[in-house]
Amino acid sequence: MATQTTTNPASNSTRLQTYLSRTLLKPLEYALVLSNLPGVVQQGVDVPGSSGALTIRFHKPRRADAANVSTLTEGTPISSFSEVNFGYVDATLVQKGIAGKISDILQAVDIFNIMEVNKDRLGADIAKSVDDDTRAAIVSGLLNSDSLFEQFASVPADADGNQDGSDQFPLLAAKTNAQAKATRLEFLKAITTLRSNSVPQLPGGGYLCVTSPESMFDLRQDDAWLKAAQYSAADKLWKWANYQIDGCRFIETDNPFKEAAVYGTYNSAGTIYSNFVCGAGAWGCPSLKGSSRAGGKAVAPQVFIHDKADKSDPANQYTLLAMKILWVAKLLKTDLSGDVPYVVNVRTKSTYNG
Repeated sequence: MATQTTTNPASNSTRLQTYLSRTLLKPLEYALVLSNLPGVVQQGVDVPGSSGALTIRFHKPRRADAANVSTLTEGTPISSFSEVNFGYVDATLVQKGIAGKISDILQAVDIFNIMEVNKDRLGADIAKSVDDDTRAAIVSGLLNSDSLFEQFASVPADADGNQDGSDQFPLLAAKTNAQAKATRLEFLKAITTLRSNSVPQLPGGGYLCVTSPESMFDLRQDDAWLKAAQYSAADKLWKWANYQIDGCRFIETDNPFKEAAVYGTYNSAGTIYSNFVCGAGAWGCPSLKGSSRAGGKAVAPQVFIHDKADKSDPANQYTLLAMKILWVAKLLKTDLSGDVPYVVNVRTKSTYNG
C-alpha cells in the first residue's frame, strides 16, 4: 500500500485549503507633505461659509523703502507723503471627490472589514491627489519666472539673457545625470536667493527644502554637504526632516514633481526632479470654512456612507462610500511690483539608478 500524503490519494487535495491571514500587510504609503507644512503653508486662510464666495483674495503690502523718508527742516511742515500699495493674488476653490460601491454579499462574507479598508484607501487617494495638485501649483506658478527662482542644476542662472525657464530647461535636459546632480552649491544658491530678496523665514528661523530621495542620494555623497550637515532627529516642527545645513532644513517626499522632455509637464518616468526651497507662507491651501455640505478640508475630507435601502436600491444590495473636498492650492505671489515668490524650484537630476 502507498503512503498517504497530501497529494495521495488525489481526493486528499479536496480537503486542503489556503489559510487566509486576517492581518493586512502594510500597503505602500507616500510621504506626502506639501499641503500641511507648518509655517510654509499659509494658515488661517479659509473662505467663510455663507459668504457668497468661492474665490479668496490674498493681499500683501509693499516692502520697506527708505526713499520715502526725508530730512525735515525745523519749523517747516512735512510736505511729501508716502503711499502704501497693495498687491493681490486670487485663489478659487475646486471641489474634488471619490466614491466606492460595495455589494452586500461581499460585506457579509469578506474576512476583512471591507468598508474600513475602502475608507482608508479612498482617503489615501485623496491625499495623493492633494499633494499632486499642490506640487503642480508651485511648479506652474514659477514657470518662466525670474531665473533666480527657477534654478537648473549646472545651467547658468541667465543662460540666454532673457531669464526664461523654457530656454534653460532644454539645457538641463541635455546634461548627464552626473553633471546635473544635486549639490550643496545648488541649494546654497537658492537659500541665498531667498535671503537676498528678504523672503520671510520660518518659525524658529531659516528655510525649508522639500526634496526627493533621489536628490538626497547625491547630496549625502557630497563632501561639502557631509562636512556641514547636522542631524536633527529631535525636530518637532517638520516631520521627515533629516538634515539642517546653511540655514535650511531638508525634508524628503517620495512624491516629487518630475519632468522629462517637456518643460512644466509632469512625467512619472522623468529624470528631472523639482526641489522646493521655501520661506514662510510660500503657498496656501484654503478650503471652505464650516461647510457641512460642500466638502471638507484637504487634510480632512468629508465622508459619506449610504447603506440604507431606497428607490434606487430597494433590496439594499450595495453600500456607497464617498468622500469630497472643497479646496485649492495656490502659489502666493501677488501682482505687486517687485514682489517675488517665497519659494525657489531647484531642478536637478540624480545618479541614483536603483
